[in-house]
Amino acid sequence: MRARRLSSLSDDVIADMVARYVSGESQTSIARTYGLDQPTVSHLVRPHAPPARSRRRAHGTGNGAGRLTDDQVRHIRSTFDTGGITQMSLARQHDISPSTVHGIITGKTHTQFYGSSPN
Repeated sequence: MRARRLSSLSDDVIADMVARYVSGESQTSIARTYGLDQPTVSHLVRPHAPPARSRRRAHGTGNGAGRLTDDQVRHIRSTFDTGGITQMSLARQHDISPSTVHGIITGKTHTQFYGSSPN
């Protein structure tokens, strides 16, 4: 089957393709109906599709793999900021790696407590 040219597609046809895509029909199925290839259909319908679900991950206790509570993170930061304790000591107290403590202190991890980088 020979692919159609984009210029031969009316606005109504494009609107129909978008509606079919938004309702859940695959791009491949739509392409077959109109004699197009899937990348062409993707080019036409993706700008009109609803945004993809956010891929952001949960922080702290909302993340099932998280080992620290929000209060523990705050405690690590405030204790280190006050001075007199090493990162290694904090790591032992909380049963976490020294690199995790370093990430908390420098703002590389647990950034929800900084809003942005602390520096």
